[in-house]
Amino acid sequence: MVKFTAVVWKEGSQCVSLCPQIDVSSFGDSEKQALEHLKEAIELYLEDA
Repeated sequence: MVKFTAVVWKEGSQCVSLCPQIDVSSFGDSEKQALEHLKEAIELYLEDA
């Protein structure tokens, strides 16, 4: 299992999430949703890598 850093911040009404190690980001209506979407985005990124 690999662990990545997640940074989350609010931009307007959305929460933005970023994994700085691999420069992948996502967003959602809440912090929880933004992190869930980031996890999916990281998984897709790693599948293609």
